[in-house]
Amino acid sequence: MYVKCGSVDNARKLFDAMPEKGLITWNAMISGYAQNGLATHVLNLYREMESCGVCPDPVTLVGVLSSCTHLGAHGVGHEVERRIESCGFGSNPYLKNALINMYARCGNLVKAHAIFNTMPGKSLISWTAIISGYGMHGHGEIALELFDEMITSGIRPDKAVFVTALSACSHAGLTDEGLEYFAAMEKQYRLQPGPEHYSCMVDLLGRAGRLMEAKELIGSMQVKPDGGVWGALLGACKIHKM
Repeated sequence: MYVKCGSVDNARKLFDAMPEKGLITWNAMISGYAQNGLATHVLNLYREMESCGVCPDPVTLVGVLSSCTHLGAHGVGHEVERRIESCGFGSNPYLKNALINMYARCGNLVKAHAIFNTMPGKSLISWTAIISGYGMHGHGEIALELFDEMITSGIRPDKAVFVTALSACSHAGLTDEGLEYFAAMEKQYRLQPGPEHYSCMVDLLGRAGRLMEAKELIGSMQVKPDGGVWGALLGACKIHKM
């Protein structure tokens, strides 16, 4: 109850007062920290759990990997991968997705892609993680190749994976490609772009020096521009000294 209400301090006091803690109790506390963005607390509690001789389950390890991703704790994430294998959880798709996301965001794209390739049935979450990894580390062309491969495999894109594709275009300077993917959202997939998509597009056009088009795009938005959209435009204006 305390965790769901955001009162993690009270939850921890209750947790510490318990003479015996089962796996469910440990998982609840770890999940509580993770949900409240307290990644360092998650890793510390996981270490404490291990020292108490409590064996983790996939729920535990997903939460720990999420925190490794948040902190960029590549080394700890690698330790968790070895723990996953030793516990016999290597084929768990949720853990595989968490590992792909962790390695990709930490910049180890070779390892992330190797795990991705071992998955017989790749979900939208799997594709989004690997596409995002390549995009955020400047490999926009590969990210878009993977996006197209995902479509060919029969996976229908959602709004989240379009954000990763558009962001990849922005970071790699693929302006025309970004415009094509943005147009495809509504025309092909009937997905209405949100502020996050417009932010990517304004950033994309701004980086290319096409500020007038960026302003026109903001004026045509079907949703109210948020701080991300205006921030992208302001950043572009600063770059081009306008």
